[in-house]
Amino acid sequence: MIIELAVPTSAAAVIDRHARKRLKRHFDKIHWTLGPQILMFFGLMCPIFGLYHLDHLFDWVLVGTILGVSGWVWRYWCSLYVASQKEFDHIAETDYTAAQSVALERFELTAADLIHAEPCKFRSATTKRDIGQAFVGLRVGSDEKPRRSPHEYLIVNFGKSHLLLFRCVWDLTSGTTLWEETNELAYHDIASVLLTHKKDTFRLNLRVRREIVPLWKAAGIVPINGKIHVPADESVALHLVNGDRVELFSWKRSGGGIPSGEGKKSSQSAQRLQKLVRELKQPRAVAQSAASSSPNQAPATIRGVGSSG
Repeated sequence: MIIELAVPTSAAAVIDRHARKRLKRHFDKIHWTLGPQILMFFGLMCPIFGLYHLDHLFDWVLVGTILGVSGWVWRYWCSLYVASQKEFDHIAETDYTAAQSVALERFELTAADLIHAEPCKFRSATTKRDIGQAFVGLRVGSDEKPRRSPHEYLIVNFGKSHLLLFRCVWDLTSGTTLWEETNELAYHDIASVLLTHKKDTFRLNLRVRREIVPLWKAAGIVPINGKIHVPADESVALHLVNGDRVELFSWKRSGGGIPSGEGKKSSQSAQRLQKLVRELKQPRAVAQSAASSSPNQAPATIRGVGSSG
């Protein structure tokens, strides 16, 4: 059973139900565009057939014109009912912003209750969570960018004394969450933020030189000894003072050597999270030192609430 939690935010309300239906049809776009393409193809071929039947050339050209115009009109009509790539990306970004508002609502907080107004946020276009029979869509666009639904988000806010974690699986076709989890961790219970990096190694050949090497040059990654080592799998976790480890998020920095824009953003968010937690722990250094010298260590302060189907 899947529990869908409605999103009562103005950001999500901007995307109406009609736009959601258009987005869902984006994944079945081939069924909506195949007919018009067939008509336009035969409309183009008819004049060519007429060249072999000159006595009926005018008839063939007329039929071709009718088929071509009909296909174009049909294609335009279909575009009114199917979300374009640009519209899809707009809805995805709007929902990502809405999820940040939902994160505060789940903790019953406002921006005034935070130390830093801007959260550390992570997004993945895939999820391993159990979402039952919820719709799952994938389509690779003409820009070779894969577009998927649902997405998985992690929003990390910085409260006065606690780190506030909100995870969810977000269905772009409905604007609702399919799975949620909230956690609070006291800053004094966090020993450190762990970042892990795995790299892929590619031997230099014609493809690597032309396609991969130029993409990483701006990041300062260059070939060494006939090979290039590029970031691949990365993750961020919290190491608690009691020795426990809390996994937060993992992402792909690249695929097949091609860098991921979203992966780069996640990497930057992880570095910012590490920096801010380190800064927030500094005023508590003396208190933490005294607590660590105590023979009886108190368990880590973790409060969590989850919802799923």
